[in-house]
Amino acid sequence: MRLSMLFLQYALGEDDVCICLNGCPNPSFSKLRILCPGMQVEAETLYVCDASTQPLPFDEISSYQNCGIAWAGERHSAPLNLPVITFNDTVGLCEIANKLLVVFDSFNEWSARFCEALLDQGALDSALQLLCEVTPNAWYLSDTSFRIISVKEDADLEEMSSIWKFLYKERHLPIHVVMALTKEGLLDQMNQQTSAYIPPVLPFNMPFVSKTVLVKGGIFGHFFIIGVYNRLTAYEIEIAEYVGSMLSKALASNPDAPSNQGRIYDNYFVDLIEGTDQHALERIDEIADIIGWDVDDEYVMTILRYEGDAESAKLLSILCIHVLEREYDCRCFLYKGEVVALFNLAGATRGMRESILDPIRIVERTHEMRDRNEARIGMSETFRGRSGLVRLRDFYNQAAVALSFAGKGANGKACRFENIAVAHMVDSVSETLGSQFICHPALALLRAYDEGHRSSLYISLRAFLNCHQNIADASRSLYVHRNTLVNRLSLISSLIDLDLKDPDTCLWLMMSYRLADGAKGAQGDSSNKSSSDFSTT
Repeated sequence: MRLSMLFLQYALGEDDVCICLNGCPNPSFSKLRILCPGMQVEAETLYVCDASTQPLPFDEISSYQNCGIAWAGERHSAPLNLPVITFNDTVGLCEIANKLLVVFDSFNEWSARFCEALLDQGALDSALQLLCEVTPNAWYLSDTSFRIISVKEDADLEEMSSIWKFLYKERHLPIHVVMALTKEGLLDQMNQQTSAYIPPVLPFNMPFVSKTVLVKGGIFGHFFIIGVYNRLTAYEIEIAEYVGSMLSKALASNPDAPSNQGRIYDNYFVDLIEGTDQHALERIDEIADIIGWDVDDEYVMTILRYEGDAESAKLLSILCIHVLEREYDCRCFLYKGEVVALFNLAGATRGMRESILDPIRIVERTHEMRDRNEARIGMSETFRGRSGLVRLRDFYNQAAVALSFAGKGANGKACRFENIAVAHMVDSVSETLGSQFICHPALALLRAYDEGHRSSLYISLRAFLNCHQNIADASRSLYVHRNTLVNRLSLISSLIDLDLKDPDTCLWLMMSYRLADGAKGAQGDSSNKSSSDFSTT
């Protein structure tokens, strides 16, 4: 960590030292040396010296960038062409060097622990809690929509303004503050200011330092130090500058780092999906008002994934968000490398509603570069109102399950959850219990009888169940005479004690057929073997 002249003034105590930049920029130092005649001068070095040793290479030092002098002697005798720090009490050269060495060693040791926790261990919260050792002021890190990523644990709420209190408790900045920042142009100013600085107080009503945190894709968010305990000075600015730079480095190199979300409702939806927002109901009306939706509208959630070249897939995902939000009344955001879209069905024409609820059409609307990337999409069931929005996590999981089925068997590249719900349920049961554990024993008996007598009892019972126990429909699906099917069912009844009028028995048999064939395999074959495969439709 490099320490500037102004930083050293506040670290050593403003009452004990005085600095004079002599028209030079505020230099930053990474090394401390005692200046001796004839020594080789290095950049970014603070030299401790006094007037007793002559000649001193002041002219050579002034030609190096970020060099300065800690003067052990009378202030009036200090050089006038270099940044100089002097001590108010008359102290010797060794004592000055020791005082400065304590500051350098302390912050170098602290920055080493900070970097180890942040860059080597990837422990974001643990690294940031180390800030408590170097500043008593409250601080927090947020993304660009002011969702809190990390916040100081022991901030004294009694000494903070109401806005900061709310932010600390809710881990979100109030929406009206974000809107005020945007309206007044302060948010753009904060985003464009890459160096740490103290912005205008409004509308936070408390002074703070802001440092923009950058990633490869642009702005990630901001690191703040809030003026609660001590007034803000160059000391806090440089702490924020260093921490923000390290955060940018860590986030840019960490693929698992939180993604850059630029809109406050994006993060609200992410919170609902992850289950981290404990006051979702209280904020739904505010979010809906920002978007322009009625809370009681009807919605459906989709997840779209581009597969293939990673860089092209990322660009296509960004393009997809633009296309979908332009074509439909929806809000899209990137989550876990996929495009998540929440469609509002209220007010949609019949044709538009059909277009939204047909995931194939959405794929066609967004599927560019077909030869290089495959697009797959999963869609949840529709839901309505605030009770549905609060359960957004469930509907996201539905869309994720549907996406996992897309492209498998006869499902195509787009799936709706309602079309694969039974297959997913069968898969889950089979994985947990095993197909042999849950299958009805009648299936094994019928299969064995068919093998020994070259009969078709197994598929006949399945067709009968598939056609809702309608003999006429079942016989047509099997391409046999009605009486033939009646005879087969009579034979089944004589072989096995089955009550086909019992709904539970029929359900068990139908599920057993699915389990016996393998849920996903059966789903894929259903369109080709309607005569022998069970279908829920």
